[in-house]
This record gives sequence, structure tokens and C-alpha cells, in this order.
Amino acid sequence: MQSAGNIMRMSLLLALVLFVRPASAADPSEPAAPVSPDVSSGAGVEISYAAELLLAGGEKQAGEILVPLDSITFKTINGGDVRTVKIDDIAEIAFLQWKGSRKNSDAWIFSPSLVSIVLKNGTEYRCGHLSEFARFTFKTSGGKGFRYSYFYDYCTGGAWRHAGAAQDSYPENAPVTGTVTRIVFRSSRNEKNIRHILNFFRGTR
Repeated sequence: MQSAGNIMRMSLLLALVLFVRPASAADPSEPAAPVSPDVSSGAGVEISYAAELLLAGGEKQAGEILVPLDSITFKTINGGDVRTVKIDDIAEIAFLQWKGSRKNSDAWIFSPSLVSIVLKNGTEYRCGHLSEFARFTFKTSGGKGFRYSYFYDYCTGGAWRHAGAAQDSYPENAPVTGTVTRIVFRSSRNEKNIRHILNFFRGTR
């Protein structure tokens, strides 16, 4: 009887140990299914716009602007209205004036402070800031690189190094060579084809 009682106690003890084993020893659960990425936001997707750039110093560059957006939002100078326009509706953007802020003892950064946005229907808006085109990717036959509508200048010896002006005269209208001063958007091939078809039916060229 004693032997049978010992066997029963051993069986109960073993059952208890198996029942209360730690969670870490439990069988692993099935991995959760991966979540599909959200592609509706367009994050990281670059849209191409055919354009010609005019740079300070007179250089022109033809190619494609690559930006992850299809519209821009800005506040107009007159009235302070907030506008959102499609980039496809823009004919050109001109950076007319810059404003400087000190970065350190000698270096200043000059950001656009007066920008003209002309739509393809002839409407013009003017704003004081356009962050979407402060820096952007531009693709030419030679490759891709960044283009900038802001620039740096350094005030040393009582004069601006690049602008060549006196210290009291900020180079607001004298951007450093290579700074983007104008963006002219070109019609895409599809837009040209549609225009040719319409002109054909209208009897014009």
C-alpha cells in the first residue's frame, strides 16, 4: 500500500509540475502576418516634372525635377491667403529676393523671401517662402543631383565674399553662382500630343 501511495504522490507531483511550467517554456505562437505597406500616402515616391532651370551666373539646365509631391501650398504676400496649386498647373517659379540669417560669426544663409509663381492660365501669386523647392532633385543626361534656391555667403573683412558688397548691404539680389533663380516647367509629351490633336481639329497649328 505504501508503494502504491508513493506512486500516486509522484504522479500528482509530475502533473502539477507540467501544469504550472513557466510561460517561457510554452509552445511558440504562430507569427503574425506581415502588414502590407500603405502606398496611398505616396511617401518616398518621386514624381517627375520636365523643366528648365536658370541658375545665378546665367547657366541653363534642362532635365527633370523629381519631388515626392504633386502640389504645393503657400501663403500669398497680399492678403495672406493660403493657396494650394498643382505642380502640373504651374508655368514657372521665379526666386526674386533673398533674406539672410546668421549661422555663425561669418557665415550667413540666404533663403528666398520673395517668390513669383505663375500658373499656365496666366495667374500670378507671390509668396515669401517656398520650402518645397528650397532643395530638390534634378535629373539631367549626366545624372541626378540636388539643386538649391538658397545660398550661403560669408562676411569677412567688412565685405561679403561672394556678393562683393559692403557689410551693411545684404546680397539680397545677388545670389551665389549656381543658385536656382527660375524654374520653367515644360509641357509633357502627352500634353503636347493632346494640344496637337486639338489644334488639328480646330484647323490651326
